[in-house]
Amino acid sequence: MRIGSVTLGCLAVVALLLIGVMAGCGEKPDTGEVSIPTPETAPGTVPDEGSAQAPAADIPESAETMADVLETFQIPSSFVMTVTTQAEGEEPEQSGTMTVMMDGPQMAKMRMEEEGEEGSEVMIMDFEGNVMISYNTATKEGFQFPLNEDEAENVPDVTEGYNPDYRILGSETVDGVDCWIVEVTGEEGEGKMWIGKADGLMRKAEAPEGTQIMSYTDINEVSESVFDVPEDIELADMSDMQIPDMPEDEGGE
Repeated sequence: MRIGSVTLGCLAVVALLLIGVMAGCGEKPDTGEVSIPTPETAPGTVPDEGSAQAPAADIPESAETMADVLETFQIPSSFVMTVTTQAEGEEPEQSGTMTVMMDGPQMAKMRMEEEGEEGSEVMIMDFEGNVMISYNTATKEGFQFPLNEDEAENVPDVTEGYNPDYRILGSETVDGVDCWIVEVTGEEGEGKMWIGKADGLMRKAEAPEGTQIMSYTDINEVSESVFDVPEDIELADMSDMQIPDMPEDEGGE
């Protein structure tokens, strides 16, 4: 079981969204991110006017596998997620924060901001508009370009990696949220994840190499304006930029 990391410069950072700890998933190129498996279900969403802990539909009192609960999740329409990672034997470290707008169970928009020595680096991925935007708040400069075909077609889903066959071990409260404790098994190892019974959001993930805690704010309250680019930012249009394919590693280096 692999603990994923948040890396602002990676296009695949969105894969961290609640699924960066799944075992037995296929690997993408080594960019520091985690893999995105194929979703098995398409659960519903919580209406915008819903409360942060809106009740899900027909939450069972007990369940044996993820297949018993996947259809009950009410995915929020938006949220801010902060990830804290604690590697074995080390102090907890905040890995990153993402602001997310959902379209059903799939991500519609994602924004990350990372403070630097000179201004903050902001990355926005707009899956509805099929564009990625990156800029620096100090230099007031950045660029934008279309998502490639794979990124546009494989939009991250909150429940990706929630294998219906994963066994549910019981229930536990994490940060005040009632969660299913799910056993994760696969070729890469074993671990556990804690998934909110009502909203389907992962709150915690454990693997032999460490633990991740996912905390959420602004559930169903994120404004679309968060994803607007300030008027004083000058974006270079990189639509015509040709990114060459990376050569295959034939020498094992």
